[in-house]
Amino acid sequence: MRKSTIPRYDTDHVRSLLESEKTTKTTTNLTQYKIDRNIVMPKPRKTHLYPLLHLEVGDSFAVPVSDSKSLRAAIHRVQVRSKLKFATRTMTARGRGGKQLRVWRVTS
Repeated sequence: MRKSTIPRYDTDHVRSLLESEKTTKTTTNLTQYKIDRNIVMPKPRKTHLYPLLHLEVGDSFAVPVSDSKSLRAAIHRVQVRSKLKFATRTMTARGRGGKQLRVWRVTS
């Protein structure tokens, strides 16, 4: 049987630690993690970077191939959470140079 490196505390031990901290106002180093206070939580990142939810069946949009990994991950998340289906194709951009990834909404 392996021993865990994480200490196990019973209820009485936790209560005694809390009481001693209240009375002495000193911090004991019981864990390897530092507790930070008054750190501002960052705003959530933009959830809808691509207009996937606004496409009607047959509509499409294109992004540079360099964004394909991010776009495919976003498509996967939308398809898992809803019944929407999408198709993607890599295309050569005429007049713009470079390849693009085009996304179509194929079913509702």
